[in-house]
Amino acid sequence: MTKLSFFLFLALLIAGCNNPSQQSEQSEKPDNAAPALTELSLHVKGMSCIGCENTISQALSKVKGVYESEASHVEELVTVIYDANVATPDQITESIAGEGYKVIGEIVNNDTE
Repeated sequence: MTKLSFFLFLALLIAGCNNPSQQSEQSEKPDNAAPALTELSLHVKGMSCIGCENTISQALSKVKGVYESEASHVEELVTVIYDANVATPDQITESIAGEGYKVIGEIVNNDTE
């Protein structure tokens, strides 16, 4: 009876060791994926001073995946560099809108050389 209990315990231990590897294979994005750095430029209304710029920058710094942001009340422009594997443009615009500013839309850079 003792040997049977030992073998049952051993079988459960081995079966339990296989589950974490199966779960990690099912994860959507690996933790060691290289960052997909992306630049997003947004036309933003409602900024009137440097304090507004700082408010937006602080809000964006709380969005997971945002590496850098720069806001200009003069140009009504917010530029964000973020990891597209972690953050989305919707999360970024929601963060800005959550501070009371209106995101008009994305500015597409059409520079040609």
